[in-house]
Amino acid sequence: TGLGNVTYLEDWNEQDKNYYPNFPKTFFEPAAYAAMLSADFDGHEETLGLMNDPDSPSNMISTVGIKNADPNMQVVMGGLTDADLQYIRDMVTWFKANRSANANFGQIPLDAINIHIYVGDNSQVLASTFGISPESAGIRTILQEFVAYRDSLMPETELWLSEFGYDTNDNSPISVPTIGNNDNYEVQGQWIVRFYLETIAAGFDRAILFDLRDICTQPACALFQSSGLLENLDSLYRPKNSWYYTYTMKNVLKGMNFDSDLSTCSDTTCTKVYRFIDPQNNNKKVYAVWSPTATDTSYQYQLSLEGANG
Repeated sequence: TGLGNVTYLEDWNEQDKNYYPNFPKTFFEPAAYAAMLSADFDGHEETLGLMNDPDSPSNMISTVGIKNADPNMQVVMGGLTDADLQYIRDMVTWFKANRSANANFGQIPLDAINIHIYVGDNSQVLASTFGISPESAGIRTILQEFVAYRDSLMPETELWLSEFGYDTNDNSPISVPTIGNNDNYEVQGQWIVRFYLETIAAGFDRAILFDLRDICTQPACALFQSSGLLENLDSLYRPKNSWYYTYTMKNVLKGMNFDSDLSTCSDTTCTKVYRFIDPQNNNKKVYAVWSPTATDTSYQYQLSLEGANG
């Protein structure tokens, strides 16, 4: 406790999951999860596990709750299986009804809102037959709804997308297709980078890809088993295209902040253009430019860049 080795704790995971055979035993109603989170956060406003303070026996202290063990620890809500803003709204309704506005650690007992998103041709991912591009799924619009809600109610709370990704095997409902001369490894790399860019532009604080490495040997793979940036152990974790694309994006954008959306669309084409700026040097800019399609099309595009004094 207090050593600074761990700075975030996620309280449960996918508490809204409804895909296991023993559902609904694995499912938390929003109020039930909110109650557990309140207890885990600060012992429900330091009312649980009360004992006499050994340094001042006349005072009562709580021995329950993450914040009581380490006030600097950041508490992350369990990542939602479905990016359902109403679930979070219902949690907040419970907090406001059952926690005081002047609670020592805050009325809303969380430091980070946390969701998962996988996208396929069906709104229910398990009923999908293939994955779709982040633009086709409207990822930025979906995430901006969470940003707007966070900004209006708890602006200091972080926003996490702690799971997203695509499989490279054809047996998965979130498999990436081959497009023209681009095989599934190539398309996976392109769509992962585009997913990251849309998440950044939406205003999220963190985006975490699932997974780092595959756990199966293709083609004998199923859902989530080939979503890695690396192949599996049998292939000695050989990097996929997506490894190099993600690694390059990370290095190029390191230290940069999203600045503006300069995208242009016409009746026949749409070109995404996101500009990033170095906060320490406004003359240093990076432009991410791509066609947000899932088809084998090409066209000419001219980008006007600003000069050093622009």
